Amino acid sequence: MSGLCHRFVNGLRARTEVECRVKTAAGHWRYACLHREVEIPAASASVAWMQAARLLCGWRPETTGSTQVDLAGLADPIELAQQCQPGIVCEAVPMITPQPIGERVLQAVLENAVPIIQYGDGQHTRWSTVCGVELLDGVAQALLLLDARLPGPWGVAYNARLELASVARASPQFLALRATDGQSWRVSLQQLFIARAGASGRDVV
Repeated sequence: MSGLCHRFVNGLRARTEVECRVKTAAGHWRYACLHREVEIPAASASVAWMQAARLLCGWRPETTGSTQVDLAGLADPIELAQQCQPGIVCEAVPMITPQPIGERVLQAVLENAVPIIQYGDGQHTRWSTVCGVELLDGVAQALLLLDARLPGPWGVAYNARLELASVARASPQFLALRATDGQSWRVSLQQLFIARAGASGRDVV
């Protein structure tokens, strides 16, 4: 695969606001808004996990539960997933260097899984749903994020890019996080989880 391209998780649409496929009480599939903006960094954890659950299991909007669930204090990623939706299988990925992380995220996206990352800017930590990967000549260059601390995107399925090249050689652990509205931060990756639909999850359609 040559040139620049974006590869997204299954079930996204961005004709206007970013949407995902959900199943109604009557059993019909339709698209509903996926993004939810929050002001408190800790609240981004529950939003990210609920977004992953909706993408994986087709949660109806009326059954998504409260975004006030405190997931930030839970250390076990399996428990994190179970708080959002029974049947989600969660895998913790060892944090190594950014480029292998990009390859691992791309593999997850191709397998219809949903990656979730935690990163920090030195003052706060926050969580984001990884909704896609930016590739250049087949190599992962950036993670495409749906960040709950930022305004919802319009006409595109992400509102921030986490560039996988280090900001400076003197600080290889820091990466550039660039929002689609022009804001930018220097952040470091802290945790990466891969969420998948288990036996009780929905079939990929």
